Amino acid sequence: MRSGSTRHRAARVGLCGLVLLVAGCDTPHRNWTAIQVTTDPPGAHCELIRGNLNLQGFDSPGKVRLDGSRQSTVFVCAKDGYKDSIFVLRPITHSFTMKNLALPMGGLISATSGKDNAYDEIVSITLETHDEGR
Repeated sequence: MRSGSTRHRAARVGLCGLVLLVAGCDTPHRNWTAIQVTTDPPGAHCELIRGNLNLQGFDSPGKVRLDGSRQSTVFVCAKDGYKDSIFVLRPITHSFTMKNLALPMGGLISATSGKDNAYDEIVSITLETHDEGR
């Protein structure tokens, strides 16, 4: 009889370990950063690009929301009479947390997906005037 209860105990411990491992996946969590974007001069039209995707366009000054990613986000801003300006916003990687220790699989998935990354909350982009003499 004891061997049966030992098997049940081992099965329960194994099931608890599996639940902790799967619970560490942390898939519903998304880290959003609200970013205030200004241009000098104001009134430029900016496009956000990540990878090969155009995420959104907006006029400055404006506020955008970006989800955590391992990739940099590129701002391309244009205004009549000025040269187009490109600004690369790199993600800020958060350091090791207690979650990574308690749920190592979730920490690994968050680190590789970039979900725990964030961005600076203020972006200032300067556009240069076109040289009329050229």
